[in-house]
Amino acid sequence: MEQIKELLARMQKPRILDVGTGVGNFIAMLLENLPEGASILGIDQSQRMIDIAKKQFQEYPQVSFQMMDGESMDFPEESFDVVCLSNSLHHLGNPEQVFSEMKRVLKQDGYILVNEMMKNHLSPAQTSHVLIHHFAAEIDRLMGMIHDETYDREDIIQRVQQFPDLELVDVWDMVFEGANADPMQGLDVMIQTLDKLVERVKSREDASVYIEKAEAIKKHLHRYGILGATQLLLTLQKRRFV
Repeated sequence: MEQIKELLARMQKPRILDVGTGVGNFIAMLLENLPEGASILGIDQSQRMIDIAKKQFQEYPQVSFQMMDGESMDFPEESFDVVCLSNSLHHLGNPEQVFSEMKRVLKQDGYILVNEMMKNHLSPAQTSHVLIHHFAAEIDRLMGMIHDETYDREDIIQRVQQFPDLELVDVWDMVFEGANADPMQGLDVMIQTLDKLVERVKSREDASVYIEKAEAIKKHLHRYGILGATQLLLTLQKRRFV
């Protein structure tokens, strides 16, 4: 997080856009590292997510939210100093279009920050996070939603390097406070999450398959607990063609 703080400190009153903001989890992390005069706008195509985010950040006048599709943003060119995409890469049906729009609304000397959880180099407790995410992704896909499994480190890097007009300038692992917390805390919430996921498919003829998968994950949880998977943060800029 110190590296993010240093990056933002180079800018005068930066305007920050968080694409696919959800309930604003990445914004919550950025808030502690904002320079004076900075502002953040979070967009998401789910009005429900936007409504939740607005309530959570109602005491922060520098933060606002708007329902908008990342594939077609209603902003002029070069509107933002920083454009973020956090834990949304694996949800994108058309990543080329989203990144094209992110580049379009980014100022010439601005930065794109891509934050994405990864599935390798994890402890058993962190693997619990990935197992739950993979299960949730599988259930979502059954419901017709776009939701890939967690990528590994190399795959994340390759996916953001496929855009020829963007240059990858830095990559680092995100280390959070609480990384050494008690992995047994919060198990009840995770068990409830698995039960809710199973509830979504209980009417299917093959429901027993998913019940068995959930029970296997619960066994892993009870043995190792759960901690957040390591996040990979990538910094990109517009490539200057000579």
